[in-house]
Amino acid sequence: TSAQQIKFKVRCNRYLYTLVLKDQDKAEKLKQSLPPSMRHTTPNLYEGETIQLTNFFLSKKGLTISDVPKKNQKGKRVAK
Repeated sequence: TSAQQIKFKVRCNRYLYTLVLKDQDKAEKLKQSLPPSMRHTTPNLYEGETIQLTNFFLSKKGLTISDVPKKNQKGKRVAK
Protein backbone atom coordinates (compact mmCIF):
# COMPACT_ATOMS: atom_id res chain seq x y z
CA THR A 1 0.00 0.00 0.00
CA SER A 2 1.06 3.60 -0.42
CA ALA A 3 1.21 4.10 3.37
CA GLN A 4 4.28 1.84 3.46
CA GLN A 5 6.23 3.88 0.90
CA ILE A 6 8.99 6.28 1.79
CA LYS A 7 9.71 8.99 -0.75
CA PHE A 8 13.04 10.75 -1.06
CA LYS A 9 12.83 14.09 -2.85
CA VAL A 10 16.23 14.93 -4.31
CA ARG A 11 16.78 18.54 -5.38
CA CYS A 12 19.43 18.80 -8.07
CA ASN A 13 20.61 21.74 -10.15
CA ARG A 14 17.70 21.69 -12.55
CA TYR A 15 15.13 19.12 -11.47
CA LEU A 16 13.50 17.67 -8.39
CA TYR A 17 13.69 13.87 -8.45
CA THR A 18 11.52 11.53 -6.38
CA LEU A 19 12.91 8.18 -5.25
CA VAL A 20 10.19 5.89 -3.88
CA LEU A 21 11.26 2.95 -1.71
CA LYS A 22 8.85 0.26 -0.58
CA ASP A 23 11.48 -1.66 1.37
CA GLN A 24 11.55 -0.15 4.88
CA ASP A 25 15.01 -1.59 5.65
CA LYS A 26 16.62 0.01 2.58
CA ALA A 27 14.91 3.31 3.29
CA GLU A 28 16.13 3.28 6.89
CA LYS A 29 19.72 2.53 5.78
CA LEU A 30 19.57 5.40 3.31
CA LYS A 31 18.21 7.77 5.96
CA GLN A 32 20.96 6.79 8.41
CA SER A 33 23.68 7.34 5.81
CA LEU A 34 22.70 10.99 5.29
CA PRO A 35 24.04 13.85 7.38
CA PRO A 36 21.28 15.45 9.50
CA SER A 37 21.72 18.85 7.86
CA MET A 38 20.76 17.46 4.46
CA ARG A 39 17.40 15.93 5.27
CA HIS A 40 14.05 17.41 6.14
CA THR A 41 11.39 14.87 7.12
CA THR A 42 7.77 15.59 6.31
CA PRO A 43 5.24 13.05 7.57
CA ASN A 44 2.44 12.57 5.06
CA LEU A 45 -0.67 10.82 6.31
CA TYR A 46 -1.73 9.58 2.89
CA GLU A 47 1.51 8.60 1.22
CA GLY A 48 3.87 7.59 4.01
CA GLU A 49 6.98 9.58 4.83
CA THR A 50 8.61 12.11 2.50
CA ILE A 51 12.24 13.08 2.98
CA GLN A 52 13.55 16.08 1.09
CA LEU A 53 17.25 16.01 0.39
CA THR A 54 19.12 19.19 -0.42
CA ASN A 55 22.56 20.00 -1.79
CA PHE A 56 22.71 17.11 -4.24
CA PHE A 57 24.34 17.38 -7.63
CA LEU A 58 24.33 14.98 -10.57
CA SER A 59 27.73 14.41 -12.11
CA LYS A 60 28.99 12.09 -14.81
CA LYS A 61 29.86 9.59 -12.08
CA GLY A 62 26.34 9.61 -10.63
CA LEU A 63 24.74 11.27 -7.67
CA THR A 64 27.12 13.00 -5.29
CA ILE A 65 26.61 14.98 -2.11
CA SER A 66 28.37 18.29 -1.73
CA ASP A 67 28.05 21.29 0.53
CA VAL A 68 26.78 24.52 -0.97
CA PRO A 69 28.73 27.46 0.41
CA LYS A 70 26.82 30.25 2.10
CA LYS A 71 26.44 33.64 0.47
CA ASN A 72 28.65 36.50 1.57
CA GLN A 73 27.43 40.04 2.33
CA LYS A 74 27.23 40.90 -1.38
CA GLY A 75 24.98 37.89 -2.02
CA LYS A 76 27.60 35.89 -3.87
CA ARG A 77 28.62 32.36 -3.03
CA VAL A 78 32.02 31.93 -1.46
CA ALA A 79 34.12 28.94 -2.54
CA LYS A 80 35.54 26.77 0.23
